[in-house]
Amino acid sequence: MALVLPILILFIIGTMEVGRYYFTLQALRTLTAEAARMAIIAPSMVSASGCTFGNADTFTADSVRVTAATKVPFLSSSGTDLGLCILRTADSTGRITIVVTARYPFTSFLPRTSFLTSNISDSTTLVYKEN
Repeated sequence: MALVLPILILFIIGTMEVGRYYFTLQALRTLTAEAARMAIIAPSMVSASGCTFGNADTFTADSVRVTAATKVPFLSSSGTDLGLCILRTADSTGRITIVVTARYPFTSFLPRTSFLTSNISDSTTLVYKEN
């Protein structure tokens, strides 16, 4: 019993950490999808400063970030925790491509596990044509 209990506790805590990681990843995917929808519906909410993706129009979206984060209250949208970049390009045929990339730090809640700290990132791409 004395050998099994610590292993059982480690297994349970490890399972909780993996579950929290996937919960955070799914919340980040929901956030990128919501931010992409908002970039289509209300492009005026997107401000032009911050991220750099080459020669195309690049946007960071403070107002979009805060508004989309209300759909995902698990993620903290304050400070620099949540990074959100929106890239919007248009070609000569009128086809618009929106790429939303989000980054969020994942930190283990276990003591002495700073090696488990990493950035989770997700990207969503939408292509549509304006009429």
